Formats: sequence, structure tokens, C-alpha cells
Amino acid sequence: MTEHRAATPDLDCTPKTANCQSRRSRRQRTWLVYRFCIRYARFGFACSRQTMRETLLSLALVVGILGLSAVLTELFARKMYNRCPQCKTLNAKRRSQCRACGQPLP
Repeated sequence: MTEHRAATPDLDCTPKTANCQSRRSRRQRTWLVYRFCIRYARFGFACSRQTMRETLLSLALVVGILGLSAVLTELFARKMYNRCPQCKTLNAKRRSQCRACGQPLP
């Protein structure tokens, strides 16, 4: 005899997302994770806290890599080039005059 289940949030999502069971004992999840589970379970997305943590960690890693590369590029440019005080053109450290306006460089 099969059990009749209504479409309520207290049921399992889909067989693909076994981590996404929303039983009454698991209702202490945050609102965001719970809504993610209900909304995207039909598409086969995993919706556990572990998946959310891994996604946020990946985003933090990407932002960290991009930020660090921007900082390193800026430090490299400051070490290798001088900026003309008048026209703001980048000039190599070995130059004594600006290549754009001819102003003496510091």
C-alpha cells in the first residue's frame, strides 16, 4: 500500500537530493537554505548546508585570488614605473623626463 503525500514542505524533496529532506527535526535550518531546498530541488540541485558552505568558500576563494592579484599588480607597477605629476602618464623608472609631456620626473 502506497502512502499518500501532499505537496507540503514537510516531505522529502526529490530522490536526487537525498540531503534535502526537510523533516520537522531539521527545521532549524536557516531560512535561506530552506528556501533554496524547496525552490531548486526539482532541478536536481543539492541543497544541504555543506553544499552552501562549499559554494560560499569557493566564492571567497575567487574574490581572494582576484583581490590579491590586483594588489600585487599595483605593487609591481609602483616599483617599476613613475607617474608624471602633470599628465599622470606611467613612465619607466630609468626615464628622467616624461615621455608624453617632457616634464622632468622626480
